[in-house]
Amino acid sequence: MGPGSHHDILEDHISYWNWNKVTGMGAILKRRLIAAVEEYQKQFESWMEFTQSQKQHTPIWKTMVDEYEKGESEFNPYASPVSGKTAQSVRLELAKEAQEKALQEMKAEERQMSGNFLYFALEIEQQQRELREDILVVKTPTNKQLTGMLDRRTKLTRQIRRFRALQLAYMPVSLQIIATLPPSQMQVNAEDLPLYLPSMLDSEQRSSDLCRACLPEMEIRLRDGQLNESLNHLRQALLVKQRMLRYKKTNARNQGATTRSRALISRQEKKVKLAAKTYQEAWKAKLALVGGDRDRVGWKELLQEHIICMEDLQDTEKKRAKAMKHKRREAARRALDGENPVQGAREKHRVPSWIWHFSTEGELAQDKVLYDGLRIEWCKSYA
Repeated sequence: MGPGSHHDILEDHISYWNWNKVTGMGAILKRRLIAAVEEYQKQFESWMEFTQSQKQHTPIWKTMVDEYEKGESEFNPYASPVSGKTAQSVRLELAKEAQEKALQEMKAEERQMSGNFLYFALEIEQQQRELREDILVVKTPTNKQLTGMLDRRTKLTRQIRRFRALQLAYMPVSLQIIATLPPSQMQVNAEDLPLYLPSMLDSEQRSSDLCRACLPEMEIRLRDGQLNESLNHLRQALLVKQRMLRYKKTNARNQGATTRSRALISRQEKKVKLAAKTYQEAWKAKLALVGGDRDRVGWKELLQEHIICMEDLQDTEKKRAKAMKHKRREAARRALDGENPVQGAREKHRVPSWIWHFSTEGELAQDKVLYDGLRIEWCKSYA
């Protein structure tokens, strides 16, 4: 068989394979079309319910999305507006400072790399928190869910290994501490491995030659941005969750709509827990960096009883007032003492959790945060 015959046979086989592929595309496209139609109906029903509940705002939101997608507007309707600094903005400030000092001294590059090193550690911490939360939520995982968790754990292990290599250059004192730990404390899952940032070291270890002097101050600034960012996320997640609960109570009927509403509320509850956990861990880290002085932290401690929406306290007061009406003896005694017979029933001002009025960058408008949260959720579902 000559070269020409070789080419002819190859072309015949390739043409036959292409012909089989083309003739078989009908069945493939049919299956994809059926799956796409079913998924579209599911998503469209949920989106229509959301649109009906916010029909006074949806025309404006739709215009925002269309203008942004066409490039006519720079305003991103999918992004959450935040007040104050975030961890990313602090990282940008550190990079700008390093760029300015690079014109004056060679140490600027080292400072910039130190900021990137710490920000990389914060990203790993966030992935650890998310993985821990996902593992806790799934009580009886399937094989597919277990595979996904193991894949995420493997990826996280690789990132921690990269971080350890950088840690050897920036703060080898942490590796010395790790080397002295018993094997039982090191044989843990990737999401539970401590990173040993400056906030986990004592003052002597942070001031030693084995830890760069700029790292503690940089971590304080990054923690401030992380605290502000997580507090904004917590507020927005609570407001959106409250609106979803109200919508489910008043509008969701039948099993399908109720199930979808519960799934949406569960996803929102996960965001609430993740934002709260991020704030709490960042607060503890900054407290350690300032020597345990709470006055120097500049942020309030977040406890479980603080994670409530603005109207939750009002509902609690109403229930308490209703319960007091059945305690006639207690009400009579309070009346004789010149007190309000029904405790809390006549208060004109409710004092909500501090998360709704505490802000280092100005006061928080509840309606604005709620509006932005609902806008983002609707725009994402519309897109």
